[in-house]
Amino acid sequence: MRYSSIKNWSIKSWSTSVMAAAAALGVAASCTSTSGGYTSNTSSHSDAGSSGGAHNTGGAAGNGGAAGAHGVTLSGNIALADLADPYSQAVCTSLQNCLGDLLNTFLAGEDCSKRFSATIGEQLPRIQAAIDAGKAEYHSDKIAACLNDLSARSCDTLLQRDPASCLAAVDGTVAIGDNCQSNVECAGRAYCDFTQTCPGKCKALELAGGACVNDDQCAPGLNCNTTTKHCTQPAAQNEDCGAGGADCATGLLCVGAMTNTPGKCQPYAGLFAAQAGESCDLQGQQLCDLSLVCRVDSVAADGGAQESCAEHVAAGAMCRASGPDICPSDEYCKIAVPGSLTGRCTSKPTAGEACGRGPFEPTPTTCALYNRCQAGICRKIAQLGEQCTTDNGCYSGRCVMQACIPADSCQ
Repeated sequence: MRYSSIKNWSIKSWSTSVMAAAAALGVAASCTSTSGGYTSNTSSHSDAGSSGGAHNTGGAAGNGGAAGAHGVTLSGNIALADLADPYSQAVCTSLQNCLGDLLNTFLAGEDCSKRFSATIGEQLPRIQAAIDAGKAEYHSDKIAACLNDLSARSCDTLLQRDPASCLAAVDGTVAIGDNCQSNVECAGRAYCDFTQTCPGKCKALELAGGACVNDDQCAPGLNCNTTTKHCTQPAAQNEDCGAGGADCATGLLCVGAMTNTPGKCQPYAGLFAAQAGESCDLQGQQLCDLSLVCRVDSVAADGGAQESCAEHVAAGAMCRASGPDICPSDEYCKIAVPGSLTGRCTSKPTAGEACGRGPFEPTPTTCALYNRCQAGICRKIAQLGEQCTTDNGCYSGRCVMQACIPADSCQ
């Protein structure tokens, strides 16, 4: 393949798979790291999630695919103030059921539970405020059953929205058509629509063809198309995807799509099969085992690239352009000369330092774990109300007027 195509690296749109899965669970989706792993096409999912999990309160075994769903087993009462950790555990178990080892690749060294616990935790005061105002109900004796059901989900059930056990545990009291401030306030399978008014209006989940911002707003079985921003039936295995068409169903990757050429939806298992020394393709036609990286070995005069699967290198070692990054998770392959294929593994910039530029990045975006590049400077992921410049700089996944605001808010 041509090196110019590698530099556009369509595989970077793939970590949306983890975010699409998270959005299907209703979790605010800002967990994708762009510092060394496959990143995913969150697009509509990057703003996804309302405030946690059960009914709009929150928002995967094997090598690139689940061998069967596993869940957590919780019992007893769980106070709302204590919900963040067990809920994040349920979310991450479900994502692990769906994505398998691919989840760790997408998260690029960040811990799933830590990321989602922070995302969910900052939303709990808003849920409590809705409860205090009589606009939502929370049953501490029923939430364990909800989390057990969520954690047992896998790819084939992630788009089914709230299980009945979750609606029994957390639900709004505001009827469709009435004013709302957040999704959790809306009764039943509904969301707070801010497109026309602020405060918003509770609205039934959108059917196929309905306008949407994220998957949470679509009826069960549908996703919010990343290009059209309308609820659509996701493409199944071997169906066309990308290039402005359908997104793949959760658990599938869009392989071979280019700007004007659709790809085909393929399951994770089998895609990541090439072994050390075998040829690979960063555009997704042939990918390496998840313990390896696809390394660019050479580029011919006509731009054609030769790539092969290789082991990760040690900290501080010489490195070559690859995907994911060939260096340890807290380092990146710093290319000394723009356009070069070689460099040295270097510590990722921390908060307050200038963002680093990885081999395939047109502008510097690389930062240490749990940091994001904001206006050229690495900053810790921000909480609600804190300063930001981009959506992925917020745990909520939404930055408006340089401040992090809730994902389901008309602020």
